[in-house]
Amino acid sequence: MGELHTATPPSFKARVGYGILLPLAAFLGFQYELIESTRGDGTFAGMGLAFGLFWIVPALLVMNGWVVPIAWQSRLTVFIAGTMLPSAIGVAEFLLVHPQQFMRNINGRLYQFTPFQFKLFVVLLFVPMVVSLIYAAMRKWRK
Repeated sequence: MGELHTATPPSFKARVGYGILLPLAAFLGFQYELIESTRGDGTFAGMGLAFGLFWIVPALLVMNGWVVPIAWQSRLTVFIAGTMLPSAIGVAEFLLVHPQQFMRNINGRLYQFTPFQFKLFVVLLFVPMVVSLIYAAMRKWRK
C-alpha cells in the first residue's frame, strides 16, 4: 500500500485498509495469542474468548468505520486511529483473563524500579496525554 506518510490525503481504499482491516488483523493475532495463553489453566476463558470473537470482530468492523469519513493527513494517522479501539478491547480482555498475572507484574516491577526508572516510567506514561492536551489547547486557541 505504499508509504505511510504522503503529501496527499489517503484514499478511501487506504483508509479502509489502514484504519479497519490492518488493525483488525493485528487484533486477531493478539486474540490468538491470548486464547493460547489460557491453554491448560483449567478455565473456560479461552473458549469464552473464542466465542466472543463471533460478535467482537463484526462489531469492530462497524465501530472502526469512524476512521473512513475523516480527512486524515497520512496513512500512519489512519492506522493509529484505527488501532485505538481494538487495543482498548484487547487490554480489557487481558485484564479479565489474567488479572493476577497483571497485578503480579505491576507490583513486582514497581518494587524493582530505581528512582530514575520510576520517574522515567511516569514521564513516559503521562507525556503523550500532556502533549495531546497542549496540542488541542493550541488548536483551540488559534481558532
